[in-house]
Amino acid sequence: MNEAELGLLSSLFLAAYAFGKIVLGRMGDKLPPKLLIISGLFLCALSNFLFSLFPPTSVLYILWLLNGVAQSLIWGPILRIVSSHFPKKRRALVLSALATCVGTGSILGVAAASIGISLFKSVSAAFFIPAAVAAIAGAVFLFCVHEKEETEKKLPPMPLKELFSDSAFRRMIIPAFLQKTERRH
Repeated sequence: MNEAELGLLSSLFLAAYAFGKIVLGRMGDKLPPKLLIISGLFLCALSNFLFSLFPPTSVLYILWLLNGVAQSLIWGPILRIVSSHFPKKRRALVLSALATCVGTGSILGVAAASIGISLFKSVSAAFFIPAAVAAIAGAVFLFCVHEKEETEKKLPPMPLKELFSDSAFRRMIIPAFLQKTERRH
């Protein structure tokens, strides 16, 4: 893949992830969070495993779009499950600790991919290892995590038209799409 194709691949993932968070995130208000997490983990595992086989570039684009959507299904429902297990007074502390998992997971993911490439002498390991981790995490969620009935009254979901007409939302989201990235040579 050349630089332009890698850039497109990254952009497709981020666009699919953003789409999933904004649009598909509304499903989290209607569907069981455990179902969304397990679906996201297994779809992530599938897309990474198939990606490790290095099909043609056009197929890689589709798989990475699927991976972006799959990953967008995970975080919101995890927050919903965790917040339902802790009293309101302790929730901010617990969720703050949970938020550190994102950075830690990113570091561990890069380390695991690097070790996999070194051990197996193949770039495919950089995608196969995350696929295995996601599949194992999906199985753990399937068999070990139990949803607790939510007792707090939920706010009704905001219609998308209202969300995009909210000036605070526009001030936050528009600069993210207009930001120039630095080219490195």
